[in-house]
Amino acid sequence: SSVISISRHRRNHIVITNKTLSRHHAYLWKMGCGDSLQFQLIEGEIGGGPSNNGTFLNNQRVDTQSLLTDGDILTFGVHIKARYLCHYYFDVNYI
Repeated sequence: SSVISISRHRRNHIVITNKTLSRHHAYLWKMGCGDSLQFQLIEGEIGGGPSNNGTFLNNQRVDTQSLLTDGDILTFGVHIKARYLCHYYFDVNYI
């Protein structure tokens, strides 16, 4: 799937059992593939309203969506923090 749902509801891809998260809190949207793979953070319900307690990227509230970069700090609701890590692998035989 190209969309990963994050919330407290048990029917999501990533379930965080914390009351400060909404039932449809945020989504990660996978864009591209291979070396050009990127993820976009989408706040609230897709096509719907925002989450109740917000989603933050590097301590800045995300109003709609934001492209993630390596090392970004995501905050869901009040206390839930995660770090986005994007590692690139290469074959040493090509160096």
